[in-house]
Amino acid sequence: MRRGFSPAGLALFTRRRGRTKLYRKGFTLIELLIVMAIISTLSAIGFVYYRGFIEETKSTKAVSDIHALANLIEQFKEDNGRYPGNLDELGKGPLKDPWGNPYHYVNISEDAKRGASHQNARWDRNQRPINTYYDLWSNGADGKSQKQVVAAHSRDDIIRAWDGAFVGLGKELDDLYGKPRPWKHSTDDTPDPPGAGEHGPGQGHGPPQVRP
Repeated sequence: MRRGFSPAGLALFTRRRGRTKLYRKGFTLIELLIVMAIISTLSAIGFVYYRGFIEETKSTKAVSDIHALANLIEQFKEDNGRYPGNLDELGKGPLKDPWGNPYHYVNISEDAKRGASHQNARWDRNQRPINTYYDLWSNGADGKSQKQVVAAHSRDDIIRAWDGAFVGLGKELDDLYGKPRPWKHSTDDTPDPPGAGEHGPGQGHGPPQVRP
């Protein structure tokens, strides 16, 4: 006579088989940890790219603001025969950059009347002026700046230079020195690198081509 399961034994066997199938359908602890690590890594990468995108957007907005301010400054000069002493004369004194800090403006001719230790006009790495008539910039993401564009706190500044031929990051401006340049201040006697005269018009001491 074949021996079978009692009703109670059959029920217990069925429950155990059901649990075994359920366990096999789920994740082990190691698998869950791996999945969590992958998600965490992807989230970190995404955050870095997102933060970089936000900073790039802010820099673009600062460049646009500086172009707009420069146009107002030039219009003021045309209407009044002089450059403004500050941005308040344009009604733009309260204007903040994308990082929540005020824009900076220096009337170079007025600045030159101060003692050397109190002058705020910007310099390049050779301690030469980067503009003829006025400086205009944002202190950038760190909210700090130094007089020379080569300095650490000037690297993220958004700077108008070369009488408007350049508007962008301080580090990008500084990287252009040692290369053929479309503009040089009248006091800049630093030699051009070899081949500087082979790039056509716009080199040397001629007027810059102001970007729109």
